[in-house]
Amino acid sequence: MNSLKLTFFSLIFFLVAGTVSAQLGVRAGIALSDQHIDPDDNVETSSLLGFSAGIMVEINVTDRFALQPELLFVQNGVYKDEFLPIQEVRWQADFKQNSLLLAVMTRYDIVRLGESGGLYLGLSPFFSYGMDVLVEGETITPSASVEIDASVKNRNIGWRRADYGVGAGLGVRFGNFVLDARYNYGLANLERFDDDVTINSRSILLGLGYYF
Repeated sequence: MNSLKLTFFSLIFFLVAGTVSAQLGVRAGIALSDQHIDPDDNVETSSLLGFSAGIMVEINVTDRFALQPELLFVQNGVYKDEFLPIQEVRWQADFKQNSLLLAVMTRYDIVRLGESGGLYLGLSPFFSYGMDVLVEGETITPSASVEIDASVKNRNIGWRRADYGVGAGLGVRFGNFVLDARYNYGLANLERFDDDVTINSRSILLGLGYYF
């Protein structure tokens, strides 16, 4: 894991510091996030909608091939409906988390649109680090229902803060603007306590960017 991080950050530094044709841009959009839980016998999940924004750098390697390092603020999370049969307790809550996401997208134009535009495919590794989790919902027992509205440390709900994975997407650049959609597939197991449970992040990012 540490070697992966070192390689990741070294690559970004090398690409940005060693090029003279880098173009800085900003990006904003929405994030639709979820979690894949295995096994999922007593829990159901659904997606949450959030916001994403940040900076990016376009590094043109050839007419069709470019690299795009990014640093994004992303609101992600998951809605969980979980039943604990032994305790006879049901949790129904949104788990919202702000994260910093670092990615290096490899872009290839499959269709050229003028001198500075094109339809492209993208592939990227990513690394993200999550802040505290905001939990909003309720706990239901046979005798009562209690509302939940609190900021919770990751370790208290059993999540790891660090995540990494791969992303793939499709986008179009027209002039200084870029519009894209991508799917991020988390590879890290976010579960801290139970070795028999695996939690992986899943997210879709839709964004509009502008290069200066």
